[in-house]
Amino acid sequence: MAASMVLLYVLLDSWRSNSLFQAIGIGGVSYGHVTSALFLQSAVSGFLTLLSARAQESFFWQASCSHMFVLVATALALIVATTLALVWPGTVLNDIDVEGSACQPPWSLMVFVYIDMMLLWVAQDCSKVATYRMMECWNVFDYNMTALKSTRKQVISRVMTEIVKLPHGTDVSPQQCDADVIPTVNASRVSLPPLKT
Repeated sequence: MAASMVLLYVLLDSWRSNSLFQAIGIGGVSYGHVTSALFLQSAVSGFLTLLSARAQESFFWQASCSHMFVLVATALALIVATTLALVWPGTVLNDIDVEGSACQPPWSLMVFVYIDMMLLWVAQDCSKVATYRMMECWNVFDYNMTALKSTRKQVISRVMTEIVKLPHGTDVSPQQCDADVIPTVNASRVSLPPLKT
């Protein structure tokens, strides 16, 4: 929301002689281009936020790409939104001017919008990771206990899976469970007590 308001201000301020757009050579922006730029910013930032949120407490580039359809849907959305923002003919919709950026200058407007969105996306992702780390450090909202419960469920599930694989009549000591199972669980945040049988 704040990013959209800042972008709107920069776009509407583009005709002033010492504005940002005049300084970087984009120049004044028509109302039709303002509408297209805000549409592109809203559409693309929503999908970028989805990719960031999927990574949870990690950075977006550390998330597994296990769901290929998410990446395909994101790529398709980016392509469609960018195409619409570029080639939409100059029209009036509900008394609002709309015009694609490729119809007339400044053609570099959409490049500026994409750079702005990517920088904000990285900043948003960094603030997300910092928030998770702060919650872990200060145990905000009992975050560490929630993580402990989740990790215990993973350990129990793994132990039960391993027990099912054992031949009938095999004895498994708690020390073997601890040695075999706990190192495979991401216990970077939480130390688990030994499992009891």
